Amino acid sequence: MLSYCHGLTNHLIYQMNVIAIISIWFTIWTGLGLLFFFKAIRANWREPVFHHPILIFESDDWGPGPTEHADALNKLSKTLSGYHDKSGQHPCFTLALQLTAPDPKQPLTTSGNQLNRIDLSHPDQAPVLSAINAGVADKTFSLHLHGLEHFRAETLLEHANQKEGIFHWLTSRAETESLPPMLQTRWNPIAHHDQTRQARVDTKSAYDEAKLFEKIFSHPAQVAVPPCFVWNPNVEQGWQKAGISVVVTPGCRFDQRRDDGTLSRVSGAIHTGDLSPTGLLYLVRDRYFEPYLGHTAEDGLHALSEKTAQGRPTLLETHRANFIRSAEHNQHALEHLKIILTEAQKKWPELRFTNTWNLAQAIRTGDPQWICFDTIRRIRIWWHRMESVPRWRKWLLVSGWWLVSRLMKEKI
Repeated sequence: MLSYCHGLTNHLIYQMNVIAIISIWFTIWTGLGLLFFFKAIRANWREPVFHHPILIFESDDWGPGPTEHADALNKLSKTLSGYHDKSGQHPCFTLALQLTAPDPKQPLTTSGNQLNRIDLSHPDQAPVLSAINAGVADKTFSLHLHGLEHFRAETLLEHANQKEGIFHWLTSRAETESLPPMLQTRWNPIAHHDQTRQARVDTKSAYDEAKLFEKIFSHPAQVAVPPCFVWNPNVEQGWQKAGISVVVTPGCRFDQRRDDGTLSRVSGAIHTGDLSPTGLLYLVRDRYFEPYLGHTAEDGLHALSEKTAQGRPTLLETHRANFIRSAEHNQHALEHLKIILTEAQKKWPELRFTNTWNLAQAIRTGDPQWICFDTIRRIRIWWHRMESVPRWRKWLLVSGWWLVSRLMKEKI
């Protein structure tokens, strides 16, 4: 009997030791997880959860161009007008506009050290401007500020004086897409310039081009899309003073594009609904619809499925190059656009179309018709979002929280 009691005691001690070790392991890894993932946990919880699937097409680089661009815009608007959601809203292409281009007749001043520009209000641009305004009237287009132009003029002129290819670009009416990648950035810092002076110049330039947008379209710009997603706080100040309150981001901020074309990241993760220090609302656009680059309808539908599961809106990035390179490229892009819209509405009957500005307003006001406040659903969506955070799944497995994750999926 004594031997049995002794054995039982040892067994209990063994079990208690095992439980203690597991508890210590679980506690340590939980603490490490909270420490390592705290920002992601908080950000993904605070980010709004949307009731319905939401689809917006964000199309960059439109601006002054030949009448063929107007034809492409008219075809695009006509295609979009053939679809609508349950509320009657057509799919929306937001056009991020570069407001000017070098004057094709005389791109340089007589001194050769400044650009001659034409903007969208120039008589030669009447067909393009008319197509843009017609799409806005039909609610298939919504307008964003991309910038005065898709490059920093000082840097472009410096290269034009040094490289024959850049000078040829200025005089050949070529599109900005054909410039070297390092030059396709509006707010790239200028080497050897006084930073304090440059900060003032950037703020004033950002303000002035937003005001030019207002002059051309008779209403203020509300949304900015930085070219190549390179911008800085001084630019934000200029935008904010001119009435812009929303900035579209790729989920972070870059401060320059290097000579090899790569981007220099200077911020942590940005989430939809975050506010900048100047009070601008950030939105995230990190999925693509670029048929001429191989991002097809299938990719767009996959992005919509992924974002919908995460309670997020789907903002698909696309560029005018898909629609203006040739008649074949235009037709190819429109066919894939039709596939996305047709298949998306079949799979998600509750799909909502809107524009970026209205989406931002729903976030700012916490509109219950768009934003979900149900705690149980928010927890489920939050957990699903966390599963896309790098190393989160590995931490779940190592810490033992994978079991909790499995139970949550079954019960919630």
